[in-house]
Amino acid sequence: MAKEKRSFFDKLLNGKSNEGFVQRTLLKLMNTFNPTFSTVNKNISLNDTVAVCVDTIAKHCAKFEPKHYKIKNGQRVYIKGDINYLLANQPNPIMTTYDFIYKTISLLYLQNNVFIYIDKDEKGFIIGFYPINYSTAEWLKDDSNNLYLKFWLSNGKCYILPYGDLIHLRRFYNDDDLIGSSNRVLMPALQNQVTAEEGISNAIKVSNSLRGVLKFTQNLKKEDIEKNKKEFVDSFINATDNDGIAAIDNKTEFNELNIKPITLDKDQLEHVDQRVLNYFNLNKSIISGDFTPAQWNAFYETVLEPLAIYLEQSFKMKIFSKKAIRDGNSISFSVNRVQYASLEEKVKLVKEVGAMGLLTVDQALMILDLAPIGGEEGKKRMQSLNYINAEIADVYQLGQKLKEGDGNDD
Repeated sequence: MAKEKRSFFDKLLNGKSNEGFVQRTLLKLMNTFNPTFSTVNKNISLNDTVAVCVDTIAKHCAKFEPKHYKIKNGQRVYIKGDINYLLANQPNPIMTTYDFIYKTISLLYLQNNVFIYIDKDEKGFIIGFYPINYSTAEWLKDDSNNLYLKFWLSNGKCYILPYGDLIHLRRFYNDDDLIGSSNRVLMPALQNQVTAEEGISNAIKVSNSLRGVLKFTQNLKKEDIEKNKKEFVDSFINATDNDGIAAIDNKTEFNELNIKPITLDKDQLEHVDQRVLNYFNLNKSIISGDFTPAQWNAFYETVLEPLAIYLEQSFKMKIFSKKAIRDGNSISFSVNRVQYASLEEKVKLVKEVGAMGLLTVDQALMILDLAPIGGEEGKKRMQSLNYINAEIADVYQLGQKLKEGDGNDD
């Protein structure tokens, strides 16, 4: 007997999914609410422009460095515990942090909803994070009005999970009370792109084919017309000698039909592609990696930074209890913006910030992608004499005035 194919998620949830939930009903918040939703629009990834856009955003988000920290006396203190290890190294046994964030953001943009299951051991300690790749989901609630989600995976298996154990991220969160809207609004732009590409393909086929009317100067029976037509096609159109020469007698005339296919020009094609790029708030420079510092900063502030803030808030609220949050526990998803700046920008930063004494020698070297020297030398801070301590600024300035006054008296 063939062994049943089971996904990694099947094995994870085996025996967990249906325990303790006695009675469930479809959740209905309002008359227009549909408790069941699917990932039908995820097939937009079959479009190459969409695939590149999603990949660009996901791979830059995958550079985020998730960390568990706690605010103590107004300062961030990073906690080196199990949660920090999972998020910063291996959220689950088959994913690195890069894999985990990349998949999460990809599913978010393709589905506009992504659910991350928080796996816990018998004592309630978190032991893993798993983005769920589902095909259909359904909202449920029990007699105590607790929310659940019933997921159908691609292999047909279904699992019921408490909403409290799920980190839920959504885009275009406006039409529905619980889920983000679909990517349906993108479909006209994708259809225009398909139509434009089909037009180019058809134009190539037409330009490489011969079309026309074969006229016979004498009356022929229908079967004779078809026979002569076939002979002409076989001897010229389907000829294997590829000499491009057609031979006909004076009883036959061939009048070529000059069909000029209509295709979009360069500007029109770029406009069609740009509609898709605009949907993802991207431009070609970001996608190709040939961006200026100003373009990178715009991309960071409009796309990456909002996602980082969203991840931080969503993970914090589902990982920690209210008491732990009040005690200052949180999660950060940060990216070193300086690391991806140009060399010119890095040198400028070191000069300006270093002059204020805010950088050690090793920190300056690391910004410039150079090896730190370590030791006491590496810990030294260099500062320009043009800057002084704000607390003694008045004393310094007053001393200067007194010196100037002494000079005038002479």
